Amino acid sequence: MGIARIAFLLVALLSCCRRETGEDFTAVKTDPEILIGDLRSYSSPEIVATALGHPAWQVTERSGLAAGDKRPPFNIFSVVVASYRDRGQDGELHLTFFNSRLESASFYPHDVGAYRAALGAFPSRDVRAGELRQRYLRVWNAVDHKSREYFLWGDDRLMEQQKRWIARFS
Repeated sequence: MGIARIAFLLVALLSCCRRETGEDFTAVKTDPEILIGDLRSYSSPEIVATALGHPAWQVTERSGLAAGDKRPPFNIFSVVVASYRDRGQDGELHLTFFNSRLESASFYPHDVGAYRAALGAFPSRDVRAGELRQRYLRVWNAVDHKSREYFLWGDDRLMEQQKRWIARFS
């Protein structure tokens, strides 16, 4: 067998294996986490809009793969709800969906100190560096690129799946 033929077979085998992961990047789990309020991970944008009373949200990102792309789906849909109330505090809610499944909710409270105090009773399994965890739920706070403090509520399973997709297919 010639070198060119071996190289061709190797490239074909590697590209085939790259596409076949065995992981379903659109599956919906039957045990969602409550992220914030009554919003559950793995919910579709339509379900979340209904749960929020169909707010006027602003789309901040809508991205995906080109038609005909042979990789598994990778779609990001992000929105902002300008007026949201959680734990008695008003603020701005940012929602991110990965392949039409609610992955995370970031809350920007107007009064960070009061929100932090209200959040203090959160039942955590593990606390380190300001991060609270319970089952698949991860809650942490940070400061964004505009120096605004926020609290992120995310489902580890979806966030890790998105990272695996990027590591395998980007």
